[in-house]
Amino acid sequence: MSLFSRLFKPNAQQSNTTNASNPTTTPATGQTTGPATGPTAATNVSPMQKHRDMLNTDRDTNAPRLAQQQMVMLKQSLVSNTLGTMTKGSKMKQLRELLQKDAADQIENQIETDNGNPQFSEQQRKDAKQQARNIAESNQVVPKALAKYTPEVVNKVNPDSVLSKLETAAKQAYDSIKVSDKSDDLKLAAEAKKKAEAKLQQESAAQLKKFDLEAENFVIDEQENNLPNITKHIDIAAFGSAELTQRNKLEDKLVNKGTLDLLYKSDLYNPIYGAVLSKFGVGRRGIFRSKETNNFRQKMKDAARDKANGGIDQELTTQTQGQQISDNEKGYWNMIARVHAYDLSKQSVDSVMKQKSEGMTEQLLKDEKAYDKLKSAAQTAAYQIARSDESDEKRYQAEGYRAAKAEAAKLLADLEKKAVNKVRLITKGDKETGAAADANAQLEISQGVEKQVEDDHVAEKSVKESIEADNLVNGFSKIAKIIDMAVPSPGNSASLSFELKIPAGNGVYCLFAIGGGAEKEHDGVSVEANISFGAGFGAFGLDANFRAGLYFNAQGQNAVGSVNLISYGFYRRMHKISTRAASHLWSVGNITKTSKLDEAETWAKMVEDMYLVGDNYVDIGLLAQLSGELDGGVASVSGEASHKRLSHYDAAAIQRKIQQGRTGNTNAQNQSQQTNTGQGQPSSTTSSPSAQTTPATQAPTNAERAKWIRGGDLKKVTSVQGQFECGINGTKVGFGLEVNATSVQNKWREVEITASASVPFEFGEDASDFAKYGVKYVMPAIGGIRDFISGGKTALGSNQVAADHPARSNSAQSTSGGSGGGSQPTGGSQPTAQPLSDISKRMKQQKEMKTSNRGASVLGTIGDLGVEQFFLNPELNEIGNSFTSLIKDKTEINKQFYDALPDSLKKDPLEEMTNKIGLSNSLDLSLSLTHKWNASGAAEGWTIGFEIAETKGLEIDAGIVKFEAERSKRLMKIEYNFGSKEWEADILGIKK
Repeated sequence: MSLFSRLFKPNAQQSNTTNASNPTTTPATGQTTGPATGPTAATNVSPMQKHRDMLNTDRDTNAPRLAQQQMVMLKQSLVSNTLGTMTKGSKMKQLRELLQKDAADQIENQIETDNGNPQFSEQQRKDAKQQARNIAESNQVVPKALAKYTPEVVNKVNPDSVLSKLETAAKQAYDSIKVSDKSDDLKLAAEAKKKAEAKLQQESAAQLKKFDLEAENFVIDEQENNLPNITKHIDIAAFGSAELTQRNKLEDKLVNKGTLDLLYKSDLYNPIYGAVLSKFGVGRRGIFRSKETNNFRQKMKDAARDKANGGIDQELTTQTQGQQISDNEKGYWNMIARVHAYDLSKQSVDSVMKQKSEGMTEQLLKDEKAYDKLKSAAQTAAYQIARSDESDEKRYQAEGYRAAKAEAAKLLADLEKKAVNKVRLITKGDKETGAAADANAQLEISQGVEKQVEDDHVAEKSVKESIEADNLVNGFSKIAKIIDMAVPSPGNSASLSFELKIPAGNGVYCLFAIGGGAEKEHDGVSVEANISFGAGFGAFGLDANFRAGLYFNAQGQNAVGSVNLISYGFYRRMHKISTRAASHLWSVGNITKTSKLDEAETWAKMVEDMYLVGDNYVDIGLLAQLSGELDGGVASVSGEASHKRLSHYDAAAIQRKIQQGRTGNTNAQNQSQQTNTGQGQPSSTTSSPSAQTTPATQAPTNAERAKWIRGGDLKKVTSVQGQFECGINGTKVGFGLEVNATSVQNKWREVEITASASVPFEFGEDASDFAKYGVKYVMPAIGGIRDFISGGKTALGSNQVAADHPARSNSAQSTSGGSGGGSQPTGGSQPTAQPLSDISKRMKQQKEMKTSNRGASVLGTIGDLGVEQFFLNPELNEIGNSFTSLIKDKTEINKQFYDALPDSLKKDPLEEMTNKIGLSNSLDLSLSLTHKWNASGAAEGWTIGFEIAETKGLEIDAGIVKFEAERSKRLMKIEYNFGSKEWEADILGIKK
């Protein structure tokens, strides 16, 4: 009966019950007092004994109950402590790891064996498995398993075994309470209970500490000896299957295929491909490649070029069969085609190297499953985020991209080495084993190169480009177009000159001059230029100077022919200075594997066959000139004397030089001239057979041709001219007289005497009515009519100079010196002309330049019409007058040029000079008397000619610098030859 129960019952009943049923031990004596019997016993109990009896009764009732309650709390604490130790204690870390691994293993096994569902890929299972540990942690699999295991541990420790100890401790607490007669039962009971609870807690704590240690030791023993007894409590439910299902659901969202493809290309394929290609030598200069790689590439290029060259030979033979194309021309185009094939073949080699590199790169990446690895890395990284929040697609795809990029870098470091080593096995061999390069692989590549040359049509392209692209011949067509614009039709001429006078003091100056001009006639175009240096003196209206320099002049059937002949002349002249330099500058770089001299001579022979025909020629040499001018105000007079000593090259000269070289006879030229003209007998000075160096039937070598022809024929040109300018009845008139004498090989070839008169109109200057109306308006009007006629003829092609001079058929073979000129018929029946092939048409266009330069000529004619309109339109007079006054009387122009000179040249202060811009149009009349001799010395008779022309000029005179440009247009020309008694007329561009 509890204390609280007794408080609510009668005392007698309580006392009787207590005394009757509970013997007590007297605290003072320790003797047990049995139940009272009879009236005497009841009356003998003292108050203190009554209080003790009450405590004893309460003790016996509450001690077991309090002990049981403490046992419950002990067990709860033991469970809590044991679970806490297993889940958080450092000593149990290994256990937790073991359980975590076991849980993850079970989840992975569940994912792997998920009923063998084929809809789940290996990558999906892999990604899901990688989340096994996270799955176990997030679902508290291990803590739950330990929680299930804890009661078993507690039971093994058996805390119930200390229940009696707890009860004894509680009773001892009750017995330790002191009582007196005056004690209050209620207070005694409360104090005893409190003391019993404290005693129980103290005892329980001691026992709990012991049980915690026993439980810990037990678990450690189970971990070491009976782990399955713990792992059996792990429950993974269907966590693995659920993870796999979720991974499958996100399959198409994790990676953007387009982005992954770009990453694969940029970070993996391209670098490896580039490394392979570079190892094959593509894109690297030879000095940066190994010797073995250079040898390998050279072997491939040689195979390609041999294949292309064979195709070129066949293509040219097929295309030119039956055509009137000399072997020299065909040889040149063959050489130029080989030049183009040199680069095109290399491109074919590089194409094969690229194909091989692509194949090796693709195969290596395929074998290594590189793309799959990138995708796997991207999906795995992206899934780690997407499994928690699949809505943030941008974020987890970005994470996947970063992972794929990192994987690509790792793969690149490994695969690039493998790829480069595969190339090394082909080009060099195995460095580690010492094995030689793979000959079979090289042979396979070489065969692929030859096939690529065929597929690329290298031979056909090379032949086509040799005709159409820039080279030593048609590269000059760009200059020729400018010439055709300047002289668009027969009867046109144009000239430019530039002078720089550097003051040296006391009226003396140093002179530098450049001049050039071009003239077109019905039978050809001539081009000349000069560069000279000299010195002069100017004072009191007198200006005199002497100059010397380089002069060259060429006449061809068109502008292209002329500029090519100039190049030819420089080439031949250069041989007199240095054969090596000439060969180097005019070769194609020894690409044809012959020699630079052979290449240069191949070009020279082609020029001889194509352009140096008939009366065409080129002169190059030295010029000496003395000139002076005296300006008296109302009149001025000027004079000039010049002498040119030139090397002259034409078809006859080349033939003569080769014949002379064959015989070693310095007088062979006389024999050649007599034989060619059919006059005279062989000279008595012919050499003996022993003097011959090369048999007449044997073609001279290129070295012999270069040596024999280099000097050409000696040509001398002497010219004297004078001009007088004055005013007649208010009209400014100029008169001139010029005498020219020309000899070749010390034989007279031409003497010309020309008297001329000129009436100019110049903007900004006073002029008579005749000059204003007759020269300014009438002459441009007539010139405009001529432009319309010439422009129409040019547009229709009738103004184009014939490509093949009549003399060509007689000279093509002779100019070649028997070398490759055998394609020209020498007698018998003429072969039937074959239709022109594509290549032959292009070759013919090269010689005629009808297609390209006709447009330039038409454009030049249109420009002429525009200039004529400038003079004809009165409203434009003010523009002309303003233009001519731009620098008039402005000495600062001179000062600017003077200040630009080096200080060493500024010896005296700048003198006052008159600046001017002259823009003029003039009427020019000339009367000429010409006598010519042919190459054999036979006279062709005197020719008298009368000509009317219109000349437009621009002169800018700034004292130190002087620039002049003129463009002349022939309006009429009449000639009569007294020997042949034949007339010839050209009126407004119409030749009679």
